[in-house]
Amino acid sequence: MRNLTMLFVLSLVLALSFAAYGQEHTKSAITANAPDRPLSEAEVAEWRADLHYLATTLPKEHKDLFHRLDKERYENAVKKLNENLPKLTAHQVSLEMARIVGLARDGHSYLATIWDPKLKFQFYPIRFYVFEDGVHVTYAAEEYKELVGAKLTKVESLSVEYAIERIGPYMSTDNKFGVYEQAPYYLASPSVLKAIGISGSGVETNYEFEKDGKKIVFKAKLDPNKDQTINSTLKGAANWIDVRSGASNPKPLTYKRSSERLWFEYVDDKKMLFVQMNNVLDAENKTIEKFFGEVVATAKSKGAERLVLDLRHNGGGNNTLIRPVIRGIIQLEEIDQKGKLFVVIGRRTFSAAQNLVNRLETWTNATFVGEPTGSHVNMYGDARTFNLPKSGLRLRISELFWQNKHARDERKWTAPHIAAGPNFADYEGNIDPAMKAIETYESKPTLDELAMKRYANMDVAGFRDDVIKFMKDPANKYVDVEGQINGYGYNMISMKQWDAAIALFSLNVEMFPNSWNVYDSLAEAFMNKGNLKKATELYKKSLSMNPENTNAVRMLEKIKKAGDKKEGQSH
Repeated sequence: MRNLTMLFVLSLVLALSFAAYGQEHTKSAITANAPDRPLSEAEVAEWRADLHYLATTLPKEHKDLFHRLDKERYENAVKKLNENLPKLTAHQVSLEMARIVGLARDGHSYLATIWDPKLKFQFYPIRFYVFEDGVHVTYAAEEYKELVGAKLTKVESLSVEYAIERIGPYMSTDNKFGVYEQAPYYLASPSVLKAIGISGSGVETNYEFEKDGKKIVFKAKLDPNKDQTINSTLKGAANWIDVRSGASNPKPLTYKRSSERLWFEYVDDKKMLFVQMNNVLDAENKTIEKFFGEVVATAKSKGAERLVLDLRHNGGGNNTLIRPVIRGIIQLEEIDQKGKLFVVIGRRTFSAAQNLVNRLETWTNATFVGEPTGSHVNMYGDARTFNLPKSGLRLRISELFWQNKHARDERKWTAPHIAAGPNFADYEGNIDPAMKAIETYESKPTLDELAMKRYANMDVAGFRDDVIKFMKDPANKYVDVEGQINGYGYNMISMKQWDAAIALFSLNVEMFPNSWNVYDSLAEAFMNKGNLKKATELYKKSLSMNPENTNAVRMLEKIKKAGDKKEGQSH
């Protein structure tokens, strides 16, 4: 009851704050004034009304807001913002509310802030991209042409890595790859950088870059004569200077027709059928079912030996349209094999595209290539739109949970079997690293296959050697080795093979000593075996590394009660 009571008290405080202002005010003061200056009393009251609405509506309407979010953390965040409101600007309040929504780690549930013209967030005409080897300027307006191709190293006094870390919580994303997708917009906004304390100015920003071995110190400035809100700024992007404009290679297939929803091309000299789906939606003149019928027919008539399905630009759509894709691939028995069927994924693979990836993983023999998806494997979605009553800001809240995989599958993303993420040199030269990896593919055993090979003899020592070798291979960069070994350990627990579970969890501790979760899992195995002293030691270790590990708190209380009961029985 404690959590429910706390939420009720918070709601009451916020509601009274709103009532104190008076409900006769129908015209909002929020949108009438500059969003980067201190709030008036009227604005504070209106933002409190919005915060009250958000704080109560989000847990009420979300399918399960507290699946991956501790309720007390949520309530404390709401309480803190309510207390700090009089000291903030409209930009700061809106971003802090967005941060509260983002605590759920649900990319479908978000508060629209930087994209809302009412809030007047400003942007420089620069496009950054987070590559594996750093953040680079991929294209920019004429006045920023000297920066095109440059590597961003600092934003004001912060390293770019730390700047992204600071920015990340203000976005609603499922995982860090979603942050990489959205971060470039925030890095280019002086309004955002000022609001979250990275910069002292909402007009000028000091950036540091590296280009051609030289350091560039650059002060970006807003043009006072232009509307530089995000939509206005991006309208001119077609005329910006593109770093790829001087590339000698032709545009790679993945960018060849990226504005089209569904298309394919047979590459004769490689005997490969390249298929790109940029949405999970029917095209204007063709359904997905008809489209994939044509894909199957072409693969058969051409005698294709490989099929590449490119989903890296696919942000979703309608997951009820997925079935023809799976059925079509299954019909191609000569292609639906390891090393012949490839699916390219990336940070923009999200929502219904993730549902498609899940089904491909379950029902086909696809080899995934690229970088991890931007979505949880089992995810929340089908968001409904609400509007905050005073500011009118759009709040999206997920109403359904899509569980395509095992109920205990808490993967934050689908990892590729072959890591081939974007790097700047390849991008600048019009080279697709995913296609390069596919063309040079060599079959190697997966971690599951290595585990099964050692399982018969419970050869944990041999498996340890396999894991070390596996992790050294760059192609396995994104494989969740920790999570998979953890899964093997819990399989042993389910079979009451405590020693095997302890051996596997101990291997995880050796491989990932900085992970709080590996100690928590090992503690559980010892607790199941009856070694409560060792379990206590490990739970305390896990809790010291992550004070928000509520499971460790509960287990320590359980162990203490068991000890107290045992002591009582001995007297």
